[in-house]
Amino acid sequence: MQASTARRWLLLAGALGLSLAATGWLGAEENGVAETAATTKDVAHAADRVDDRGPGPATEIQVAALTRRAAVPPVKELFDARTWQSPPAPSARQDAPPPSAPTLPFVYLGKMIYDGATTVFLASQDRNFTVKEGDVIDGSYRVDSIKGPLLTLTYLPLDTQQTMHIGDQN
Repeated sequence: MQASTARRWLLLAGALGLSLAATGWLGAEENGVAETAATTKDVAHAADRVDDRGPGPATEIQVAALTRRAAVPPVKELFDARTWQSPPAPSARQDAPPPSAPTLPFVYLGKMIYDGATTVFLASQDRNFTVKEGDVIDGSYRVDSIKGPLLTLTYLPLDTQQTMHIGDQN
């Protein structure tokens, strides 16, 4: 077990050393420290090694013709300053439409005529209303008239009249 543990530590130390060397080499290349072109002596030596491997003419590399790679365009700043204020309002202000009454929030349930007086049954969301002429509903609608198939209401905040079809029959 001692030999395998020592071997494992040796392999790990070697891998760490190679990783550090590769990181240093890449870091130096990115910072422009490493040279990009080989010297003519190294090129000639490499050409000799090619000749040793097999037949074929030796190729000379023209060091003077080598060019540097074009610079990569800068990366957009991810954390640039931003403003969270809303943009200024447009200078040409449009006239707002005049206020109007909302649609009637009531659903017609039925009506009852008793001794010549008509009572209408309405519902709004979870509430039921029994109304006659002159009644005010929730302080916002007044029943103006109940004539034939129409119920006329006035929306009090804007003093706007609205009608609702309630049918001819009871």
